[in-house]
Amino acid sequence: MHFNPSTRYLGQKVLLAPVGTEGQGLAGRFPRYKLFDFSIPLGIGFKYALNDTWNIGLELGGRRAFTDYLDDVSTTYIAYDELLAGNGPLAAELSNRTGELLGTPPVNVPTGTPRGDNRGADLYFIGGISISYNFMDNGLVGSRGRVRRKSGCKTD
Repeated sequence: MHFNPSTRYLGQKVLLAPVGTEGQGLAGRFPRYKLFDFSIPLGIGFKYALNDTWNIGLELGGRRAFTDYLDDVSTTYIAYDELLAGNGPLAAELSNRTGELLGTPPVNVPTGTPRGDNRGADLYFIGGISISYNFMDNGLVGSRGRVRRKSGCKTD
């Protein structure tokens, strides 16, 4: 799968992976995360034939990702000043947006304060409803009754 977490900041879309909001790229921290990874699909669904040509379906599924950065949040905070010096003002501003939400100056939390959970991988869910049309007779609904072949010898 490919993912690329982003946010809106000052009216602009900002891609978060290159910013390093958890200090990625700083000495002693994790390297920048990759934007391609694997996930394991799990799910259930059904498809119901309404008639010979129309079907309706429902699917519910979960995906376990092998990354914890689908949302750019994984490990711990880096102190505002430390992040400002290492990864720049954008990383420092976007690492903790509580101040922005409250209308106060940036909130500074100590380095090492938990930012995400300790599970190590993200999980996401999907759901879908489908309607499909059969362009060709698939031999399933109703067609068995229409196609009858006589076998044996024909007598007059």
